[in-house]
Amino acid sequence: QYQEEKSPAEKKRKKKKRRKKHYMLRLVLIIAALVAVFLTLRSPLFEISFIQVEENTLMSDEEIIELAGVSEGDNMFAVSSRKVKAALTKNAYIASANIDRKIPDIYVIKVEENIPTLAVKYQEKYVILDEEGRAIDYAEDARSATILTGINITEYEIGQTPSVEGGCDFNSLLSMINKVNASGLYFKRIEMLTPTSVKAAVTDTLLCQGECNDISENVEALKVAIYDLGQKGVSRGVVHISGDGYASFNP
Repeated sequence: QYQEEKSPAEKKRKKKKRRKKHYMLRLVLIIAALVAVFLTLRSPLFEISFIQVEENTLMSDEEIIELAGVSEGDNMFAVSSRKVKAALTKNAYIASANIDRKIPDIYVIKVEENIPTLAVKYQEKYVILDEEGRAIDYAEDARSATILTGINITEYEIGQTPSVEGGCDFNSLLSMINKVNASGLYFKRIEMLTPTSVKAAVTDTLLCQGECNDISENVEALKVAIYDLGQKGVSRGVVHISGDGYASFNP
């Protein structure tokens, strides 16, 4: 039997038609798979049954969960991590937040907090400063921070370093207090004598005096001096720290 040979143009049209059918089939399958995944993720299987808060010391779990705006029963994949993080970091005590999901139903909020480092009396309350000197609260008490005296705040704004009367070298001061705290030593109070020098209370009666930079560079010498005084039963006086790292004591 004679079969008419198809022209090249007709062959090309049929090939395109078959290819188009294959594309349509793939598209339908992809859409069906996406719908199936969407419906699975939105199923009751992934409703939050427990909200776990980690790394918080300043704020309670309940306070952080309320700030986050997440509730048990919410679908964990329907909750926007970006919005939760934004809501949490609006609070000045929270530096950053990360979200994790433990499948199928545990929602984890991990926070990094701004630690209260200095507390400065302003009017009837305290302006609380973090490790970088930014105001993070205006509170009734010092929030376990070192109380800073000898400066007068003229104005402050949450999230910013306050303006003070007479000046204060906050960089030197903060470097000192952060190194002291990191060493395990703690100052109950600090009095600014000049914009760069302090008298700091280790206890109510045992003090340390010197330039902020000198104390920063000689924290270990200060610790040794305080330990030696404790061994001798001395609990009252002033330890002077000089630039050469020498610690002297005046009863």
